[in-house]
Amino acid sequence: MCAAHRKSIRFDDIGKIEAPQICALPGVLDNISKDGCKVRFPFPIAVDLENEYELKVTPAQKAGENVHEPFTVLCIPRWVREVGGTTEIGFSILRSPEYNRVVSYIQSLAEEKNQFDERQASGSVWQFA
Repeated sequence: MCAAHRKSIRFDDIGKIEAPQICALPGVLDNISKDGCKVRFPFPIAVDLENEYELKVTPAQKAGENVHEPFTVLCIPRWVREVGGTTEIGFSILRSPEYNRVVSYIQSLAEEKNQFDERQASGSVWQFA
């Protein structure tokens, strides 16, 4: 989906995705927001766009000072595309029992991004001619 049409900001992140209903092997989290995520599998797979799937997300990095434990969300695929022998799937996150953990993780990613942006801005040098 085009970034201009999204309801919330997506954060580039990486993590392991376990989705046994889709594939026995894990996928990789590409980006995430409070409303959805993009997942990549390293080979072609078939996905039913009408089904809901449970995804177990294991973040690879800590966000800010917080180390986040894996969380499970209920999702529905919105689009699927094959790119160079891999499969990318865009999911919408449905309300799930662990949704508050998703929101907490997204907030940590947003705070980390803001701190990075502030450090970049304070370290920049302006030159006037």
